[in-house]
Amino acid sequence: MPASSKQNAADLFRFEWGIYRKLTSTGLFGHVEVAEVLEREISARFPAPFSILELACGDATVTSSVLSRCPVSTYRGIDLSAMALSLARDNLASAPFQVTLEETDMLSALSAQACGPVDVIWCGLSLHHLPQDEKRQLFALARNALRKGGMMAVYEPVLPDGLTRDAFMARMADELRQAWAVLAPDEFDHMWQHINSFDFPETLDGWKSLGLAAGFAQAQEVFRLTGPMPCSFLVYEAGPSH
Repeated sequence: MPASSKQNAADLFRFEWGIYRKLTSTGLFGHVEVAEVLEREISARFPAPFSILELACGDATVTSSVLSRCPVSTYRGIDLSAMALSLARDNLASAPFQVTLEETDMLSALSAQACGPVDVIWCGLSLHHLPQDEKRQLFALARNALRKGGMMAVYEPVLPDGLTRDAFMARMADELRQAWAVLAPDEFDHMWQHINSFDFPETLDGWKSLGLAAGFAQAQEVFRLTGPMPCSFLVYEAGPSH
């Protein structure tokens, strides 16, 4: 990549990361609650050391905090951003377990060749960027990548029942601008352009169906963030056998 392109990418990352940190630091995505739920769901299932794969790990801030209180054996985090992975490396530098970080996409990371069996797969606020056929592929690959008794946990925007994506986006625009008043106008416009172009949320039943169709034994919602952009934390149980 030419030096100018690298600089442009770095500048864009810093701008977008600044927006993201503003939203998370003010609790607008429910990250405190999500961390509590993730720790609770993991602790209830894995009293002994377990392996975890985090998809689209970003800087791994939430995960590194949660896993510091859990009996982790190995952690593998993947993301498409080298800069985010650099931050994740810093956040996990003192982790008392094996850490692997890779710059790759979610489907590649879950392929049989790239990923051995793990106990936990976790992904927050990223699966909704995939079109539905890729979501189906991802859930199928995730099911195959889990050990017996494993779990997949996701936290994703939820499309309200009875609304099309277009209707949901139209309704959400003004509500989000008010709810996200912490953002400067140019920051909100940038964020909204991303949402309107790349967000493809499913209904709650849609998210559950994706897991059940892939062979998960159970899919349940364990937490819901309300607001103009509702988000659900769902847990998918791999079951006793493949």
